[in-house]
Amino acid sequence: MRLIKLLPFFLFFIFVKCSFSPQKEAQVKLEKTPEQLQAEEQARQDSIESAAFEQMQKTAFAGFTFGMKETEAEDINPGKEKLGKFNYRFSPQFDGNDELYKLTLSSEGVKTIKFETDLLVNYNNLYKIVETRYGKPLASKKFPSIFDVQSSKKYLMSKWEQGTKNIQISLVENSLNSYAVVCDIFDKNMSEAEKERLYKLKNKDVLDAAEKF
Repeated sequence: MRLIKLLPFFLFFIFVKCSFSPQKEAQVKLEKTPEQLQAEEQARQDSIESAAFEQMQKTAFAGFTFGMKETEAEDINPGKEKLGKFNYRFSPQFDGNDELYKLTLSSEGVKTIKFETDLLVNYNNLYKIVETRYGKPLASKKFPSIFDVQSSKKYLMSKWEQGTKNIQISLVENSLNSYAVVCDIFDKNMSEAEKERLYKLKNKDVLDAAEKF
C-alpha cells in the first residue's frame, strides 16, 4: 500500500528527469534555425577577432608590449636584429611612469653617395615587411631628394594606424653625410600624454605664472 501511494511521486521524478536530460537539451539545440546558428557563430568569430585586435594594439613588437616597465624591456631587448635583409637597432622609449610607449627601429647609416641606392633598398625592405602585416599604408610618399631630408631632418615616408597603435617609417639625417631609415611604433594615447607631460615640465615656470593672471 505504501509503495502504491509513492508511485505518483516516482513517476513525476522520472518525468522531470527525462524532460531535462542531455538528449532533450541536444534536441533543443538542433531545433535552432540556421539563422540562429549562423548568428551565434558570427558572434563567436567577432569575439575572437576583437580579442586578437586588442592584443595586436598592445604589442609594439614581438615581446615588447606597450605599458611594460623598462626593466622588463631590458630583459628582451635584442639590441639589434635582422629583419628581412637588413639589421635594425632597437631603442625603446619610456614615459614618466616608466612605461613603454614607443619603440624605434633604426637602420645603419649610409653616406650621401648611397642615398638613392642603399637607403632606398633599406626603406623598401622595411616598408614591405610592415605592408605584408598591415596592408597598404594610410599615407605614403615617393622617395625624396636628399635635400628634402636635410631640410626636415626627419622625413615621414609612410604610416599605418591600427586602433591606438601607430607605425611610421621615416628617413633621417643622423649627422653630416649620414642617413638612415627609422620606424617608430607607438601607442597614440600614451604618446600624446607623454608629449603633454614633457611640455608642462619644460614650461612649468611660464604655466605657473600664467595661472596668476
